[in-house]
Amino acid sequence: MKNIQSITLPAVFILAAQFAGAQITPTSTVFNPAPSRIVGQALLQQSGILTAIATNLVEGRELNRPQGIALDTSVSPPILYVADSGNNRVLAWKNAFGFTKGDIADKVVGQRDLISTSPQGPGSNLTSGLSFPTGLAVDSKGALYVIDTGNNRILRYPAPFSQTGDLLQFDLIIGQKDVDGHSANEGTVFPSEKTLAFNNAPAGLTFDKDGNLWVADRLNNRVLRYPAGALGSGAPNEPSADLVLGEKDFTTNALPLNLGASLCGNSGMAAEPCGKNFLRQPSGLAFDPKGRLFVADGDSRVVVYAPPFSIGELSARIMGVVFPTTQNPNPLRVSESTLGGLGPQIPVTGVFFVGDRPFVADTANARVLGYDPFDQWADEATAYSPPAKVLVGQTSFQGFNSNQNLPRPTAATLAGPQPNFTAFLVSGPAAGAFAGTDMFVVDTGNNRVLVFPQQSGGTFSSANRLLGQLDFQYNSVNLIEGREVGFTGNFGSCGTALTTGGFALIDPASTPPHLYIADPTNNRVLGFNDYRKVNAGSKADVVVGQPDLLSAVINFPNNSATQTTDVGLWSPEGLAVDADGNLYVADTCNGRVLRFPKPFAQPQGILQRANLVLGQFTFFGQPGRDLSRSTMRTSYGLAFTADGSLV
Repeated sequence: MKNIQSITLPAVFILAAQFAGAQITPTSTVFNPAPSRIVGQALLQQSGILTAIATNLVEGRELNRPQGIALDTSVSPPILYVADSGNNRVLAWKNAFGFTKGDIADKVVGQRDLISTSPQGPGSNLTSGLSFPTGLAVDSKGALYVIDTGNNRILRYPAPFSQTGDLLQFDLIIGQKDVDGHSANEGTVFPSEKTLAFNNAPAGLTFDKDGNLWVADRLNNRVLRYPAGALGSGAPNEPSADLVLGEKDFTTNALPLNLGASLCGNSGMAAEPCGKNFLRQPSGLAFDPKGRLFVADGDSRVVVYAPPFSIGELSARIMGVVFPTTQNPNPLRVSESTLGGLGPQIPVTGVFFVGDRPFVADTANARVLGYDPFDQWADEATAYSPPAKVLVGQTSFQGFNSNQNLPRPTAATLAGPQPNFTAFLVSGPAAGAFAGTDMFVVDTGNNRVLVFPQQSGGTFSSANRLLGQLDFQYNSVNLIEGREVGFTGNFGSCGTALTTGGFALIDPASTPPHLYIADPTNNRVLGFNDYRKVNAGSKADVVVGQPDLLSAVINFPNNSATQTTDVGLWSPEGLAVDADGNLYVADTCNGRVLRFPKPFAQPQGILQRANLVLGQFTFFGQPGRDLSRSTMRTSYGLAFTADGSLV
């Protein structure tokens, strides 16, 4: 077996040959269809439904694009719930104040165990499971409500830590009639007071002081209220909402037409961002101590509604909108008064409270902003939107770069939008919560949750705890330690959609025979000294493209899609080894092939450096794309001919 091309699963299976007789020949070799060993996953599954299929390492202490967070303060210490959206589950830590990096979750919701990550729900083998959960909320009795966006429903799991058994049970479905329903608006064109529409779009929910449940029905451009009386013990599925905001009634979901008057200077949009008569794809929700509802909205703003609430009411104020005035004809795109800044493609997704002060996860600008209490805001005529007073994630109110434009994240940075960002694939900070003196922030693009301690004066220092990563400088999807792989490419791989790839190669001339695996998600190639001894959980002996087995940086050390080096890689695919044991790597997204001299002969711990580049004129700088006999655009497959020529 010379090489195996991966198709779908982030693992390499090793098949054992069965020898049928003494006079066996290569053409009569028969392979056992059940693999005997596996590389890249922690568990070998020989038959049945595959459950361990996630990109990279999954054990219950890692995160994949988390989108929501909630604290159960009905118990002490509070329970922390995190919507691990990309892994189709919710993880729970029993003590929100006691965890530290690397701690395994105490409970999993939506999966059978801590290693399973496939989408669940109707049509799967786990109807009580989840598909891309996002919004979370906990009621006064400790019941967990989860927005199951892939199944267009909300599930209630009563007191998860009081349930016995491995599989958590739910007792209420909102948005569907029964356990088999999963279609947006239950398969109808128009919504009703009973239906919801998410289709994997992140959304949020919260409770008011009276126990009513409020839900951001994102794709129906509205917020619904479900009365507490419809949520009692034994309540039937598919309860009806009794109030809607953002629409004039329960059966419409359209945005108002732009009638021509443009206060905000964004003419041509269906509705102006400063308009108070609509919601565009709302997500996060939160109440202030006086009962005002704050709604994070797809127009890069937060819309505030004041009680008493009524169907069709106009919002009281809008946060995050700055438009030209005579005194300020060219306002800054990013400032203490703005949110987002790139239009509805990058929404604001999270809003929460620290006491009576609203905080907003400004997704597009890789920051969290804190504001004065509503009653202290200047009059709307003076400042249409209030200015933020607290900043987390950036060094100034004008900063907006992902991780402050550093090669790696730190305890003080937050991720921002990635290439080919879409509103349904959040990669900036998504949500937050506060308890005691700790602010919990879901840092989606860095696949982690950060805990920022509050300082005197209401500000926050750098994070001092985290979940989802082994330390602050790492941000891989799930975890990487050198015993896992990712074959689904990088987010926005090569400036296009997600790709599927990966490659495995055995060097038959080496002693012992080395195994190389191209790991495109993590921008590296892993080398195992003896493929005959590799099994589930085996760590690589050599890494090419990264400084260690814990890193996954694009074009290390730059973390840049435009600045190549002689050590870093971007989504490598094809591999080949020449007669001397030199490794050739198709550095796919950089449009080149690199030669690394005898990786296993280099001193242990050395940073592997290429000594030849094909397809580009230099190791360094921005890759050239002009077509010629000397250039490549998306290098992929490699092979040596019998005479040693490279194809």
